[in-house]
Amino acid sequence: MSKTFRRELADLWHSILNSDPKSLFGPDVAMLRRRQKDDWIAQPGYVGTKYKAGGLLFVGMNPGGATVGEISEGDRRQLAVLTALRESSQRNRLAAFEELNSELSRSMKRWAIYKAVKRILDSLDMSFSEVAYVNLVKWRTKEERFSSRLLRKSWYAHAAPQIKLLQPGGTISLGVTTAKQLDRLRPFHLAIERTIGDKYWSPKTENSVRKACRYLRAWKTREAAYSPS
Repeated sequence: MSKTFRRELADLWHSILNSDPKSLFGPDVAMLRRRQKDDWIAQPGYVGTKYKAGGLLFVGMNPGGATVGEISEGDRRQLAVLTALRESSQRNRLAAFEELNSELSRSMKRWAIYKAVKRILDSLDMSFSEVAYVNLVKWRTKEERFSSRLLRKSWYAHAAPQIKLLQPGGTISLGVTTAKQLDRLRPFHLAIERTIGDKYWSPKTENSVRKACRYLRAWKTREAAYSPS
């Protein structure tokens, strides 16, 4: 990935981190969670060091996190690097962006939903460093609830510019609700069924992951066939 491209990503991530949710969402800002210190900061997403245009983009609905008690040590580290990127200048912004992605490359592998991501990547013989991940909404919400206005504003303000810049070859939605927001995307869009809190692996989850793996293996074969030797 070129340095210019990563600088553009860093600038966009910095812009998202500095957006004011009250100005963006108006009355719907009341839907955002405000229990933990790290609930107050946007979480723009992850871009692997080997990601390039035409790659795979995973899309979730919004960040997860503990609802009671102190924030975890992992969330503390993530809060620190998010804050550093939010407060960065042009001089140190790229380094702050790279540090965020480095931290996420470790911490995201502990997320429950990562099991589905890993199954897909393993089937393609790909590494996590080759893909990107963003959420439609950059903040946690109360009881995982969303209004249509909040989703629409999140899409136009944040998710759509990210997807335009990342130029994915295809998107994979983690969750059916997320998928409903992304059906407009091309050239292809796949959906993975989820359970509440990803606490167990349902037959629907297994079936959707298998279907995605079959489709993506065929897609990767076609891509390889058209790549210049």
